[in-house]
Amino acid sequence: MFPSQVAESLNLLIDLRRPVFIWGAPGVGKSEVVAQVAAARGMMMRDVRLGLCDPTDIKGFPVPDMAAQLMRWLPANFLPPMMVEKTVTTGKGKTAKTTTELVPNDTTGILFLDEMNQAPPMVQTASYSLVLDRRIGDYVLPEGWVIVAAGNREGDRGNVQKQPTPLALRFTHIDMEVCPKEWAEWALNKKIHYKTVAFLRLRTELLHDFDPTKRSSPNPRGWVTASEYTDMPPSTRMNLINGTVGQTATNEYLSFLDVYGEIPSIDEVRMNPDKTPIPEKMNARFAISSALSAHATPDNFGSFMQYMGRFDVEWLVSFVRDAMVRSPNVTKTKEFTQFAIKNSSFLG
Repeated sequence: MFPSQVAESLNLLIDLRRPVFIWGAPGVGKSEVVAQVAAARGMMMRDVRLGLCDPTDIKGFPVPDMAAQLMRWLPANFLPPMMVEKTVTTGKGKTAKTTTELVPNDTTGILFLDEMNQAPPMVQTASYSLVLDRRIGDYVLPEGWVIVAAGNREGDRGNVQKQPTPLALRFTHIDMEVCPKEWAEWALNKKIHYKTVAFLRLRTELLHDFDPTKRSSPNPRGWVTASEYTDMPPSTRMNLINGTVGQTATNEYLSFLDVYGEIPSIDEVRMNPDKTPIPEKMNARFAISSALSAHATPDNFGSFMQYMGRFDVEWLVSFVRDAMVRSPNVTKTKEFTQFAIKNSSFLG
């Protein structure tokens, strides 16, 4: 499934309170999708790296209850508390009194068990009852919380442990893969460097070309990091990007960045949109469209649209869509309104 499909399925399964396991290669954005769903639903989220846990972290720490002659288990602090403090005020004016009492936790949230199949077998075994029965020892997961887990596939060489069948049967399993179009839209919203977004729109196959036999290879998470190195000095930039997404992808990306020295400047387009040359090469067109959308404001949007209007309509529509994400205020301009009326089918 693509990320948007994973999010849609996750929403349905959360409503059903069904435990979910999301599978995918390292760096494809599994935890990001879960975080987005939690935020959209107004839910809390607790991210637990199960691969770093011991069995006692899940089961709790044993503490003797001498009065009851029992051994009780204190739950780990990464689990949402069963009870929370509530401030209660009684009376009015000078007779008002404020007290604190413990009440059942009525919050909603996602307990995200990341790297679950990287956890040792004993840790996975300790999570059985938490996943299926929503309880472990004396601890009970609050009513408004659901469990979502994630992990890498065995072929990804992510130091994974074989998932025990009894645990696997407790989940609904979802396989996640990368969608270049959805990633580009997400990257625009997250203000990822516009040159990186433009390159990966042109070379979509390099967004995710994961090779488990190499220390670094192209993946969405790696490209987010590589984008932060884009404006560094060339000598430093090359080594850092190479160490993030691999040599082949780095060579392609740096060649693409060289194109930016050949395209018109932002000021040239703004001041003379009717006469500024239009690039002939495809990669240069991606570059100028991305650069203009990244620098669009209500003041220069009309000039930029005038220039992009000299391209095919698909280029103009792509520019407008990206500019809307980067700078939402451009939608208040008369140029945008006129464009939207004529091209509502494209924007829809």
